[in-house]
Amino acid sequence: MKLRPNVLPLLILLLGLLLTVLTAWQLERTDAERSEARFNALAERARKSVEATYQLKLALLRGTAGLFNASGRVTGAEFRSFVERLRLAQSYQGTLGIGFAAYAPTKREIEARIAEAGSPPGQTVRHWPEGERDSYSAILYIEPLNRRNRAALGFDMMSEATRREAMLRSRVNGQSAMSGRVLLVQEIEKFKQPGFLIYAPLTPGGSIAASSFPGWVYTPLRGPDLFGPLFKGAEFEHVHVSIFDGEPRPGNLLFASPVPAARQGQSRSQQLELGGRKLTIRLAAAPGFQGSSPTRLWPFVLLAGTAISLLAAALAWQAEQVVGRVHDQVRRRTAQLNRSNARLREEIAARSQAEEQLFQAQKMEAVGQLTGGIAHDFNNMLAVVIGSLDFARHTDDVARLKRLIEQALKGATKAAELTQRLLAFSRRQTLVPTVVDANTLVAEMSELLHRTIGGAIRLETVLAGGLWRVFADPAQLESAILNLAVNARDAMPDGGQLTIETANCDLASDHAGASPDIAAGQYVLIAIGDTGHGMAPDVQARVLEPFFTTKEVGKGTGLGLPQVFGFVKQSGGHLKIYSEVGRGTTVRIYLPRYRGPDADVPAASSGQLETLPRGRPDELILAVEDEEHVRLMSVGALRELGYTVIHASNGAAALRCLHEHPGTRLVFTDVVMPEMDGVELAAAIREHYPEVRLLFTTGYARNAMTRDGRLKDEVELISKPFTIAQLAGKIRQVLDRTP
Repeated sequence: MKLRPNVLPLLILLLGLLLTVLTAWQLERTDAERSEARFNALAERARKSVEATYQLKLALLRGTAGLFNASGRVTGAEFRSFVERLRLAQSYQGTLGIGFAAYAPTKREIEARIAEAGSPPGQTVRHWPEGERDSYSAILYIEPLNRRNRAALGFDMMSEATRREAMLRSRVNGQSAMSGRVLLVQEIEKFKQPGFLIYAPLTPGGSIAASSFPGWVYTPLRGPDLFGPLFKGAEFEHVHVSIFDGEPRPGNLLFASPVPAARQGQSRSQQLELGGRKLTIRLAAAPGFQGSSPTRLWPFVLLAGTAISLLAAALAWQAEQVVGRVHDQVRRRTAQLNRSNARLREEIAARSQAEEQLFQAQKMEAVGQLTGGIAHDFNNMLAVVIGSLDFARHTDDVARLKRLIEQALKGATKAAELTQRLLAFSRRQTLVPTVVDANTLVAEMSELLHRTIGGAIRLETVLAGGLWRVFADPAQLESAILNLAVNARDAMPDGGQLTIETANCDLASDHAGASPDIAAGQYVLIAIGDTGHGMAPDVQARVLEPFFTTKEVGKGTGLGLPQVFGFVKQSGGHLKIYSEVGRGTTVRIYLPRYRGPDADVPAASSGQLETLPRGRPDELILAVEDEEHVRLMSVGALRELGYTVIHASNGAAALRCLHEHPGTRLVFTDVVMPEMDGVELAAAIREHYPEVRLLFTTGYARNAMTRDGRLKDEVELISKPFTIAQLAGKIRQVLDRTP
């Protein structure tokens, strides 16, 4: 029993040290696991950040490709305006620019493409480098056009193997492609960064055939500039990140963070495939990386446990009677350590949950940044329409032609539904429709309209005789007309003329087919036109968006036109807006003709070609129209009516045609044309060819032809849109008129 006083303190000491070591080991293991989990989370975050950055650049290129695919031919000014609106420096960090590289199978063709595109001021673009190749390319546009990007103009990227491989892969697959590591031609400074390029092929009409392939849109990217901002946060402060093109070799290095990697420590490599290329992302812990906490607890626990054990043993040596107290103290200390472990585990779980929530938030933010991909869905729908109509042009199978047209109509309808869900505004109010005489309603509103628009604006009403009735809510119709009158007043701060015109309108199936949302039939037209400042195309494209307004803050809600549109659509009608900057705006409301028992309507014309007034082959007509599809439609209609037709796209060409064809009986010309408009053309014809009859056409109301005194009262006019029957009658009327 003499050994008991020695054994008991020794046992206490050994047990305390053992418990301390086990606790310290457990803490060290927990810290290591936490550190490894955080390191793996950082590696995964790095991978997702790189992938999200690539997807963002890819969405940028898809949007740019959509510009070319939709427009066919894009000028340098249009391309520059498009890129400026993207605000690359603010929204797409690390992007040197966006470019368009043309493709051609021969050197002569690529040089012709360069000459057609032209050169920016102060620079002559040439094709370089020299050399014979199977095919050629040239950078025609690149924006922003700074000093670096100017150095790239004319460069043939097919001349370099790495770029050529990515470009050919993109063209063959019809998908975007990423190149390998290259030295960009923009690297004109002393310090040069490694970089790469992303290509997106242009597929106008859905075709990627080499014979019609126009080229690529692409973006040059510098590795350090692109990836550097992703790894500047505090979370990567003690982590070295390097990104390689393919295998992790020095010659493949695209980016390396400035943080030096530790000689020994955690590291992880993972591969990511983007645009047909494999990237290797390698993370290595740097000195100071300690998981989620900069303080390691196990050394402190080891020291504290050792001290506690020594204290307990010392107390045991003092007196045996205090052994119980020492045991209690040990138990208390042990319980404290257990609680500390429990709290530590809870903190670890809470921190892990917080990191997961942070990761989810960052993921949702990235998804939010990519919601511009809705443009991709819209382009898919347009692809159905364009592709179906393109196939329809090349088939003689009536059944297949009908299917293709139905597919195109479905694609256009889906696109309209998508736009409506995003932008449309529906009033959904309960209407109280009655049989309405639009002439009476407009006449009764005259005094109210005079008070609304003020004395500086002249009000003119042109009410058609024998106007059909409509079935609509008269209060809402008055509100719609008043809304449009207020808009017209605001567009004429210095005064002008407001014209309200009514007319019967028979939209035949050939005209309605040009607009999928307009059904063929008989309508009452109410046109509200002004002589104000008009709208630019970009403003006109958005006027039906809810809350969109060009007025000053507090002076407009942006709900006027959407409310008019909602009412017209609810009434089964249609709304058309025609506007040109400096000339004014005309809003046309088409409401279906009412055929109820109260309507007193004349018999409708059949509209068949066989019953229409026809011409003779010796009657030569010159059609002048700058819009090609409108010109070809007019020419086709006139030829169907039996006339001999020649056509021109502008005033100067029209005068040459008159000189070459002295037997021309009538000139059918548009009013609004670039350079020489229809009024100027008419003046030249009256001076040199007084025997030639004139018939004008325009998308504005009839009064627009007498604005500013540019046209005389005797001038004949047919307004767009017009049917073949209307055209046939008007042409015959002008030709048969007594001089």
